[in-house]
Amino acid sequence: ASGNTIGERKRFASRYAGTTSLNSALLGRFGVLISTDYPTEDAEVERVLSHIIHDRGIKREDFDPTPGSEHEGILKRVKGVCRVGKYLRQDENFQADFSTRGLIQWAQVMLELDDSPLAFELTILAKMESPADRAVAQGWTMEVFGWRTVPTGWKPAKKKGTTR
Repeated sequence: ASGNTIGERKRFASRYAGTTSLNSALLGRFGVLISTDYPTEDAEVERVLSHIIHDRGIKREDFDPTPGSEHEGILKRVKGVCRVGKYLRQDENFQADFSTRGLIQWAQVMLELDDSPLAFELTILAKMESPADRAVAQGWTMEVFGWRTVPTGWKPAKKKGTTR
């Protein structure tokens, strides 16, 4: 059984409809209860990096992030993405969930688009309900990546022949 429940972010319970804490009768059926927290920043970098290099068809033993290499840019971006995740999870003003899965998606799109701010907007900000959480996420992202601004309110271009 999985205790994938609301956890610390109870004010966003509507986003987790159908999930509740496991009751003691159910937990009593299992001999062991294992609780995990988010990985350390280094472990999370390794997890995200593993997904990224696998998706790009790079064997782990061929990944060489020496200065000036293409792989150095991949590692630098993955480390930045993971650092933002770490800071957001520690920030008391940030109330949204921010998972390793989200970091993987952000890093994948960042590398595909070769546009870090747009990737952040599409994969992270677009999924946040709270303007306050968006502002906190924008602040940490600008600090980690050294951006002056991040996009807000990106909307896909209208397709020809449509009215939306």
